[in-house]
Amino acid sequence: MNQSGAPFAYNITCEGGTISLVKSVVKGDAIFSLRLLANSCLQASSSRTGPKVLVSARGEARISLEKTRISLLELSNKARVVAKNSHLENVTCAGSSRLVLMDSQVDDLTLAGEAKAFLYRTVYIRVLSAGRPVKGAVVEAYFVHNLTLVGRAVTNATGYASLLLVIKILTAYREELYGNYTFRVLYSEHEFTTTVDVSYENLVEFDITPPFPVRFLCLDADGEPVPGVLVKVLREEALVGQATTGDDGVASVELAAGNYSIVAYKLGVEVARLNAALTGPTELVLNCTLYTITVRVIDDTGRTLANALVVLRPTGLENATFTATTDASGRAVFRALPPGDYEVSVRLGDQEAEITIFLSNAPLEEDVVFDLHPPAIRDVEFKPRVTTGEEMTIKAYVEDSYGKVIAVRLCYRVDGGSWLMLNMERVGDHWECVLPAQRQECVVEFYVEAVDEAGNVARSPFLRIQVEKPPLLAGREYVVIAVLVASSMAVAAFSIKQLRAGKAS
Repeated sequence: MNQSGAPFAYNITCEGGTISLVKSVVKGDAIFSLRLLANSCLQASSSRTGPKVLVSARGEARISLEKTRISLLELSNKARVVAKNSHLENVTCAGSSRLVLMDSQVDDLTLAGEAKAFLYRTVYIRVLSAGRPVKGAVVEAYFVHNLTLVGRAVTNATGYASLLLVIKILTAYREELYGNYTFRVLYSEHEFTTTVDVSYENLVEFDITPPFPVRFLCLDADGEPVPGVLVKVLREEALVGQATTGDDGVASVELAAGNYSIVAYKLGVEVARLNAALTGPTELVLNCTLYTITVRVIDDTGRTLANALVVLRPTGLENATFTATTDASGRAVFRALPPGDYEVSVRLGDQEAEITIFLSNAPLEEDVVFDLHPPAIRDVEFKPRVTTGEEMTIKAYVEDSYGKVIAVRLCYRVDGGSWLMLNMERVGDHWECVLPAQRQECVVEFYVEAVDEAGNVARSPFLRIQVEKPPLLAGREYVVIAVLVASSMAVAAFSIKQLRAGKAS
């Protein structure tokens, strides 16, 4: 203490020189200032400063710290600090200064101007094979976002390698994270990869036990082998292998020892999942959620129809199509299908039918009915004789045992001329139309034609209508004749009277 009772103040300035602190302690019971200017250097190892000790660096000063604790640190201009395994309590960076922290801790960091701070972490990679350390394995680290190689090392006798990797870059304006890395191990013509966020983990372990074959047998609900199943093998949610089953329902993948999730897909739908700890060659059975769809084709009387072409398409999958032809029982069978919606198209001759079905967790049989029989024209009501100028209503009674009648038409011709057509309308329990009035003494031939929604056509027998003279016209002729006769008689009587009068005179 000085005479005024205030603590002593020490100011040390270094310009162009080098200060070394090795296993040193700068106590904080006095105000202490260490200033580095120009190209000065401070090298501190296993040292510590008290809470009132200020270390500042300006110009192009350099500070190298290892296993050292600094309470107050100020950087400006182009000063550089590299700290390894050190603890910095309060740091202020300004100008274009740089702070590089390697496995070091900062309690309070302030950045201004163009200053930057780089945070590095040492990551240890351990390589084992069958539980034993592997020496001489090449370890590489890549940035995940652009796959740039940022480090390479070789494992030692204990199976370890280490890489110093940047995990964060800080400026006054933003924070850039680089913690995600992809690690690759190369050994004895084998390659192993994994991705780790080293911001939280500094140990990455690889088990490079030589891979061994694993067989996956996929069975449907009936216990039958299923071809065409895609089997994917995941380790920590990363895909490590996949294969598709053949006709024997088997897919094979070579895997190293470890814990895996196995997922099976058919037509893009997950049909089986299994978790397994693998230690050597083995065969695993995957019981798949797959069932059978049977399409039975019948006519409208219930009779089964053979040789119909059946096409099955999973909804939403344009390239997946299955075809089969119905057998003598009218059935087409499609096996090992996952639950979901399916579109069924059946062609029989010129007719085609389509339905949509949903397969749940059970086998399904669905009927497709073809209407092969035309409608039945039960009766046609009409007057066989009409007179000239008279319209006539024609009624037809039509039935269809399965389908729906969509049109009924009257086809007619007069005296053997061209055929004409009239659409009949449904009225109650029958169809009807009005035949226009025709000329005198002609013959009208006609038939009724009915069509159902399947395109089946029915025709009634040919029928005839005779157009005759109207009775009212015949009565008028008699009146005219009577008038003419009466007039003739009157003329004759008048002539006789005149003749008699002439003789008398």
